[in-house]
Amino acid sequence: MSIRIKPDGISFLTVSHSQRKVLYYRNFAVDNTPVKIKLLEKAILNEQPYLLYAEAIKWSFYAEQFTIVPESLYDAKLNYYYLNYTCDVKENELIAAVYSDVVKAYFVFGIDNQLNEFITKYSPTRFKLANVTVADRLLRMQEITGLGVYVDLLKDGFFILIGNKGRLMLYNFFKKETPEDVAYHVLFCMEQFGLNPEKIPVYLSGYVSEGDPNHKILSKFIKNCEFSALPKGVDFHPLAGDKSLHHIAFTQIIELL
Repeated sequence: MSIRIKPDGISFLTVSHSQRKVLYYRNFAVDNTPVKIKLLEKAILNEQPYLLYAEAIKWSFYAEQFTIVPESLYDAKLNYYYLNYTCDVKENELIAAVYSDVVKAYFVFGIDNQLNEFITKYSPTRFKLANVTVADRLLRMQEITGLGVYVDLLKDGFFILIGNKGRLMLYNFFKKETPEDVAYHVLFCMEQFGLNPEKIPVYLSGYVSEGDPNHKILSKFIKNCEFSALPKGVDFHPLAGDKSLHHIAFTQIIELL
């Protein structure tokens, strides 16, 4: 089971490794930290017997405030300065870093102090940074698929990752207000690396669907604009929802499988 805390809400996902099947998925849209904590407290209270014995539960935090520092340049004493250089660090944030063995770099990020205390109270050893696990999984996949762009859409922003055969080229988060914002930032990022939107595939996940405004405008400018596919052999249990919407939970699914 995975409990993911992200900028626009909290999502719960359960998979069966033996059956290669998604058993349960539910998302709660909430961007206020105190409300997130209350929601988590309620979930833990309701599911306490299950949570107490489910040692495989993974808690993850999807940070919009993060920066990546190569291993050779990293100094733990400089975490605040790394993050503050590219992000607006808040007073109530804890700044920490997680190492990626795939990227060979440290992901420095900020998390609300209250939220961090709550998570570590219930999961002191199983708390992961989703940005790292998602990057690691996608880059492992790209060792086979080659060059590609991944866009994971949230309510008010999106993550974009560009990789080539397992090597990270770009990983960032952008705020958005309109579909035009999404198209502009994706095309701008591709242009910086000389990637031709007529040739390079862009894989979509998160809150986007066939024919919606975000999908329409991206498809207008990008020839191969596709929804991220489930890992080979993975299926959806009927109670987990419509399989055609699997891309909504794509990055959370690959964290577990």
